[in-house]
Amino acid sequence: MDKSFFKNFCDLCWRPLDRTKKTRFCTLHQQKHDNGRCYKKRLRELNKVSKRKGWQLTPSETLNKLSWEPISLQRLDRKIASTPIVKAGTWKEAYQEIKVKVKTLYPSAYPHIERIYAEDRATFIALVDGLLRVLLKISTEEEYAYDSFKKHLSEKGLRRFFITLLARLEVEKVVLNEIKYNRGPEIASVPMNNSVWEDLITTYDEWKYFAITPRLSPIARKHGVSRQSIHRRWKKLKENERHYRKALQKGITKTKK
Repeated sequence: MDKSFFKNFCDLCWRPLDRTKKTRFCTLHQQKHDNGRCYKKRLRELNKVSKRKGWQLTPSETLNKLSWEPISLQRLDRKIASTPIVKAGTWKEAYQEIKVKVKTLYPSAYPHIERIYAEDRATFIALVDGLLRVLLKISTEEEYAYDSFKKHLSEKGLRRFFITLLARLEVEKVVLNEIKYNRGPEIASVPMNNSVWEDLITTYDEWKYFAITPRLSPIARKHGVSRQSIHRRWKKLKENERHYRKALQKGITKTKK
């Protein structure tokens, strides 16, 4: 993996860095921003993805590796650069060629390309500028951050910046959005208090097969836990009965209540 693709980006997202400052994070993911809430949230999301995939990587390394899927950015860069239309420098046709590749590889990021104004498609530099305006609703600080290194980019560097931006945006829209809406630990991955779950499953079977009204308060009193805790577990059991039965059969135990 060529890390040079990522040097112009925040360690935790797709936003460009201000290269005049010694920082690895964009304004949003600075630890001082919003008491570090966005920073900590993104760390949790990337650590969770890394754990699910069995990787032992830092959050930044996880994002870089995800950005390298489904195709090596180096390989994609070579494919775009070697396209006859791009090599010929006929930008109008080259733009259509690039759109096809983006739509295939980064379908969630692609709609942003369609939203770029026609006047922002005249050149490759204008295309990148237009994409950032669409994405960032660009603030003065973010515009300066981008301008601080854009003028130093070669044609190759600008092309790499463009495809890396789209790749990282795709990761955020697909992989990390999935994490946002599936909070908490993996189902049946947390040690269980077997006796509580045995009583809940018995109650569940009585309710499901014999229409006996579930009484959860006695279970709470029996095990010395709050009714709210029992009701939360009951809700989880109803939503994922098979998983909790399987976890109980494996004998996953909790050392303390």
